[in-house]
Amino acid sequence: GLTYQDNGLTADREYSYQVSAVNGQGAEGAKAGPISVRTLAAPPPGPPRDLSAEAFSASAIDISWRPPADDANVVSYRIYRGGAAVGTVTGTSFRDTGLASFTVYEYRVRSVNGDGDEGDPSNAASARTLDGTPPTAPGSFTGSGASQSQISLSWSAASDAQTGIAEYVIYRDGGEIARTTALSYDDGGLEADQVYVYQASAVNGQGLEGNRSGPIEVRTLSDVAPDPPTGLTAQAVDPSTVDLTWDVHPDDDLAGYRLFRDGFLVAETDGTQYRDAGLAPFTTYVYTVTAVAEDGDESAPSTSATVTTPDDTGPSVPEDLSATAVGTQRVDVAWSPSSDNESGILGYRIFRDGGEIAVTEATIFQDGQLAPGTTYEYRVSAINGAELESGLSDPASATTLDGSGPSVPTGLGATPVSTESIALAWSPSTDSESGIAYYRLFRDGSEIASPAGTEFLDTGLMSGTEYEYRVSAVNGEGLESDLSAAAPATTLTDEGTPAPTGVTATPLDESQIRLAWTAPEGGAAGYNVFRDQVFIGTVMATAFVDTGLQPSTTYLYSVASVDSDGIQGPLSGQISATTSSAADLVPPAAPTGLRLIAP
Repeated sequence: GLTYQDNGLTADREYSYQVSAVNGQGAEGAKAGPISVRTLAAPPPGPPRDLSAEAFSASAIDISWRPPADDANVVSYRIYRGGAAVGTVTGTSFRDTGLASFTVYEYRVRSVNGDGDEGDPSNAASARTLDGTPPTAPGSFTGSGASQSQISLSWSAASDAQTGIAEYVIYRDGGEIARTTALSYDDGGLEADQVYVYQASAVNGQGLEGNRSGPIEVRTLSDVAPDPPTGLTAQAVDPSTVDLTWDVHPDDDLAGYRLFRDGFLVAETDGTQYRDAGLAPFTTYVYTVTAVAEDGDESAPSTSATVTTPDDTGPSVPEDLSATAVGTQRVDVAWSPSSDNESGILGYRIFRDGGEIAVTEATIFQDGQLAPGTTYEYRVSAINGAELESGLSDPASATTLDGSGPSVPTGLGATPVSTESIALAWSPSTDSESGIAYYRLFRDGSEIASPAGTEFLDTGLMSGTEYEYRVSAVNGEGLESDLSAAAPATTLTDEGTPAPTGVTATPLDESQIRLAWTAPEGGAAGYNVFRDQVFIGTVMATAFVDTGLQPSTTYLYSVASVDSDGIQGPLSGQISATTSSAADLVPPAAPTGLRLIAP
């Protein structure tokens, strides 16, 4: 035949072919060719399907997927976590390890063909690693004999910041006896007048069990136990001492009383009062008392009495106090927060010139209705939850603004530079308080511009026409000066030398731009150069280097020819250039406000 299909080749590879003819007697003729032909590139593989992710542990997540609908040219799969490749496999599952606990991660997978080309990504799949931190132990674990066969237990909630508390486990004499979601448990079926040892632990939402509270010893009531004492009260005397009192027991054969703090025996006494010393400040304690008969039988505990010892440490002194004048009658005061690890910060007292003026919970304060042009000194102290006060901060002073406007601009000059433009310049105004924000420029009584600098090129004017200019200054408070003395000027009537052509602007570095242009036909005596419509210099040559510029800043330039009489012709078209960016060689300021917030 006259055609042939060559199969079984490699994708995207070039092959060289020749063909010859053989006659009826087997003689072969000359070969045609050679010709070079490249096979087509393999198409990228399709995306994996049905990607799913599931937490395996606190540091690992399992992901799996189905191959693409057409997986003939898929040789492997590349796994991406949050956009970054984390592994390549030939199968359809992957275990990602070394992760942070209780953290959400998002995955995608791409198919890879034999040429190493990746296809489109799969669907996204997310999973959160398991909670790797067990919960805290239950607090204030206490127990009491409720009857001859029952003991009542109670505790305060444990905590788990990640998955919360699912249940509590109760242990008696070392063995687990119950699980509950409540904060109490009644253990029944016990023997009378028998001591049992209890512990309790918490289990979080992912089944991790924390440390156990206890052990505590609790005795069931005897058959003839006395009645529990009544009238128990607890009063904090100071940060380390609590006074306890209760009513006299009516039984004649009573041997004394046993006092318990948070479920632990702390004293045995035959009186009805006790001073518990050596306690921690700002700590909550729960007390109960039992009555003991002459034969040793003990009553059930009394009703509990709860007390919190007072905080004995004041808060830290406020730092970084600053005072900033805002206008003529207000000063804004700010400071860094104080700290108190026990009872927290209740608020701050603000002092002006030694006298208290306010109390606030915030760390900023606006002091208003002040006198203009007056200096004030401020200090701040902090108050904690126990109403203990810190020392005073270092002082900070500010002077309110006096309300005066800026000085009147002087030296206003108006110079005609062409038939349609006049150059204006004046001496800077001053304002010692809020500085000069900008100037207002007036032509024939009407405002025409509000430049920030002290130069301006007024364009678009009529040829041979006289104009009168004045300027005023505006400070940072928006106060305006009086108008300057008038400066008249008349635009030129001679068009002057034509503008140069071919103006170019080339950045040299972060602070210099080089300008160049072609002289007009017939030449010129000189050239005036303008940056952002402000005159910046006169040169005789057809080039100019503008220096002292800001990095990464765009500037607009134009050039005008000047004839031998000093008359400026029309401006060329504007051309822009941007200075190069500068390397950041200035280190940042040192951090401030460093303070100790925990021992």
